[in-house]
Amino acid sequence: MAKEWISPTGWEGTGWLYPERAYDEDINTGADDYVNDRTWSAYLILLHSPLVCDKVQVYLYPASVNFTSTEVDVYRDGEWVSVYSDGQWIGWKTIEFDEGIVEKMRVRSYNNHFSNNYHLYVREVDFWGEEPSGAQPYSYIM
Repeated sequence: MAKEWISPTGWEGTGWLYPERAYDEDINTGADDYVNDRTWSAYLILLHSPLVCDKVQVYLYPASVNFTSTEVDVYRDGEWVSVYSDGQWIGWKTIEFDEGIVEKMRVRSYNNHFSNNYHLYVREVDFWGEEPSGAQPYSYIM
């Protein structure tokens, strides 16, 4: 089996409206977090059965230029690993990292405005990977 873009099969955590829209194959919808001024959004944590994976892609749509930082982590080989910690973007970004067994990713952004709250939308995410040999696929039930 060759690697391909694979959508998450579930999510965990709180603070986000419509988290399932981050993997519905439609960039016109998205998970939504209303982020207070000078704070980080909640983590949006997206799940899949274990994959051999070496990159993820994220489609962000921040409602303001005041989102100044974004962090993306993957749960690789049994621990959270930071794979992106830098500025904000709008649209798709592909983030590469050392290959391992990945079963989660998480995304958050920082609203740097001094007094206004803004929406942050994660419109779509995908894992680049394949099932490990001999693995039995499963889905998370929320």
